[in-house]
Amino acid sequence: MHQAGFTEAVASLGTSLTADQCRLASSYVDEAVLAYARERGLMAPEDFGTMSHWYSRTPQSFLDKMKPDFIPQANGSYNERSGLVWDIRQEKWLDAYWKLTQAEVDTYFGGMPRVFHTIGLGERVCYKDRAQNHAFKLYANRRIIDKLREHYPQVPLLIGSWDFISSWSPAEVRSFVRTLDPKNTVILDYTSDIWDNDDNFQNWDLVGKFPWIYGIFHAYEASNEIRGNYANIRQRFPKAAEDPMCKGVVFWPEMSHGDPLMIDYFPSIGWDPSVYEINDYLPGFCRRRYGARDAERRLGLWRRFLPLAEASRWGTQVGNGYKYSPVREFYPDVYFNLHGWFYGDDAKYAAQHSEYYVFEEKTLGPLVTNAVDTLNALAREDFTKLDAMTRRDFIDIARTTLARMIELQMARIGRTYGEYVFGGEADAVRRELAKTRALGQALTQVLGSSDEFSLNAALADMRRHRTNPDFEKTLKGNAENIYCRSFIYELAKEIYEPAFAAFSRWAEGRLARGDRSRLNGTAAEQDKLFDAVREAFYAKPLAEMAPCPERALAELPEVLRRAAGALTGKEAGK
Repeated sequence: MHQAGFTEAVASLGTSLTADQCRLASSYVDEAVLAYARERGLMAPEDFGTMSHWYSRTPQSFLDKMKPDFIPQANGSYNERSGLVWDIRQEKWLDAYWKLTQAEVDTYFGGMPRVFHTIGLGERVCYKDRAQNHAFKLYANRRIIDKLREHYPQVPLLIGSWDFISSWSPAEVRSFVRTLDPKNTVILDYTSDIWDNDDNFQNWDLVGKFPWIYGIFHAYEASNEIRGNYANIRQRFPKAAEDPMCKGVVFWPEMSHGDPLMIDYFPSIGWDPSVYEINDYLPGFCRRRYGARDAERRLGLWRRFLPLAEASRWGTQVGNGYKYSPVREFYPDVYFNLHGWFYGDDAKYAAQHSEYYVFEEKTLGPLVTNAVDTLNALAREDFTKLDAMTRRDFIDIARTTLARMIELQMARIGRTYGEYVFGGEADAVRRELAKTRALGQALTQVLGSSDEFSLNAALADMRRHRTNPDFEKTLKGNAENIYCRSFIYELAKEIYEPAFAAFSRWAEGRLARGDRSRLNGTAAEQDKLFDAVREAFYAKPLAEMAPCPERALAELPEVLRRAAGALTGKEAGK
């Protein structure tokens, strides 16, 4: 069965899509890419089960014509009709899901899949009652697994850990594992670098008992800088390496422009677990990457910078529903998304942010010296004369360093403003605002030094092929949405900087008036400022925002030198 067969299978579900629309809407993998992988002995897991979630939305034509029933849902995530899960309690909708799976297997895998994958009801809360919700998730997983085994009794099944960390307790995961067949099932813990100490393989009754894979997710889309919870790996990886039931390692980053150190490091320790301590790994990394002549000098830079890369966290926002923790993610996208950061609608929200400010100060505050030293070391380089790979590494180091310090600054603004509310000095808030503006401007200039961070450059590259004349709007929307805002020059220049400047003016106006009221409840005021910035971004053509990498590269040493000065207070007031 080829592409036409896949189209027929989708059409048989009752959609009114044309053949061409079916090919575009239903193919989430590229046949050429999969053929390339097969030729090299690589496996592509076939996702199956309740696929109408997240990115695999139900087409509107299907909803209109077939009018599917849906499973219960008690939370607001993905609750648009296109994102709801068809009611697999009814055989007709379970069969409909399988029809999609079989069509894709026949089209892209020649009817011979090597491995299946599912996350079940990822991030869904079906019932408010926790016991009822857990029972339903066990039932739903059993339903889709039984359907798989009707057709492929022995093909291995990977069960991904995503839903485990977002809505299950360790005891609930253990109860699920007891229902699985270890002869043809593997637990894929690709989220084992989550900061939480409970939600990982160590507490799921896997070690020495059930087949599993150790893996790391690394970061969300916005966090595509250099990062890695190496302390976490140092503690957990040896247990995986020593467990005969651990079948391998998986690196699953949600990003395109990835982390050069982690990309080199993590696959390497999977093949050779003997050198997993990152400080022992760095010398070999630098020798391979920069050659014998420059290795020692580059090693010094990486050692200085490494604590900043390690000062990263990712995980669920405040626990996964069965507990609360004030220790949340470390994201550079706090600066990328000001909506909601400095205000809240209730005292509980404000209290949680206060806890986070303290946590960030404790973690990132001691690293200011590392940041200053790293920026000054980079400022001594002539970026125009570096080879392409070294230049790319150094730009990545620079943007990561600035992101960590901006993250610290966001916490310091929140802390000093909170102190101002209770009688603290207005000038303390002003100093932190000024310092953050300076670092944000430096980040924009760093991103402008490479076309890799330019939307306009990406658009120009795509236009070498056939693209919709209005695709610029789509590209802007794909980049600017709350989830995907990241290290993009045009966003930094036209949204992040202007939004922060607008907030600063608004906050300084309150300081000037002596207004010591809380920021709670100021959402509408602040969002009006940010919405105006977004509207201006969409109204301006990307071509008018484009960076000039040649000029930015030449100016980069001075930009980094000024940023280091801002951190020490020498430039922040300018």
